[in-house]
Amino acid sequence: MAGQRARAAADAQSAAIWSEGETITTEDLREALLAVPTTQRTDVLGRPLGEDLNLPELLAEVARHYLERALDEAGGNKTKAAGLVGLPSYQTLTNWLQRYEVKR
Repeated sequence: MAGQRARAAADAQSAAIWSEGETITTEDLREALLAVPTTQRTDVLGRPLGEDLNLPELLAEVARHYLERALDEAGGNKTKAAGLVGLPSYQTLTNWLQRYEVKR
């Protein structure tokens, strides 16, 4: 138990050190707690062209990822989630959720 508390304290300290603002955000904690692969962007943008590339599916995968992440971070509040992903309203977010089959 003491080891877990020490690990949690270290994670919080790491989040505080790397936080860009005066407060620690959910994203700061997520980055401190989870190993974030640095090659993720290359994996998406560096895929080879050709028959195996399905651009509509790739775009849908990226959209689903960010829509789910925004909803999680916003605690299910669609208006807040819409703002997090640059959509103008919760109605627009709802349309995107339906289009990309995000179940929430």
